[in-house]
Amino acid sequence: MEIQFYIELASELLLLFIPGYVTVELREKFRLERKAEKFDIALHSILYSFVIGIVYSVIVRIITWPFPAAENGLMQETVKQLMYLVLAVLLGLFLVKIPETRVGKRILRSFNKNLTSEPSVWIKAMKNEEGAWATVYINNGLIYTGKLINYTTDSNDTDKEILLLNYRVAVRNETATKAEDFCTILTDYTRDSDAKVYLNRSVIVAIELHK
Repeated sequence: MEIQFYIELASELLLLFIPGYVTVELREKFRLERKAEKFDIALHSILYSFVIGIVYSVIVRIITWPFPAAENGLMQETVKQLMYLVLAVLLGLFLVKIPETRVGKRILRSFNKNLTSEPSVWIKAMKNEEGAWATVYINNGLIYTGKLINYTTDSNDTDKEILLLNYRVAVRNETATKAEDFCTILTDYTRDSDAKVYLNRSVIVAIELHK
């Protein structure tokens, strides 16, 4: 009996942390947020687990009100753990999706009109759901123009990268006095769908994005 008691106690303690941790991981992975400190992760895990526990209790009350006999089944340990995990995933999905909705953006602006749903300026600039062309100025004078097909989305990664397709390479003319003489085209792969170029932000001076 004593062993059973400790097993049940350990299970209850895990339910105070694990479901919330699942929610935190889903939020950080799919919201592309910068990974929080360990202490903040622990606090958020406990907070989300607390919210999940409240939702679970409400669901049990709603179901057992017309069907009292269902309470025994819902309160079984295995069923409870399964429902906690399902609710953790649903809460994570909610936290990922709601900031992108009109309601979510309105809520953000109600707290601070300068807040944005994007996790970083880099992602806000690069994110173009309908696709975009990019003109990238490199610190050695080269200018790359092409379709932006990929970019770094991990907010924890300090080494940002972009990938261009159908690109063209030009070099800036330092002595140019007219706009038409600003650069000279070196190579042009704009008609070659297999032509790709990788660029690292460490060598990028500026990026122009246009449709």
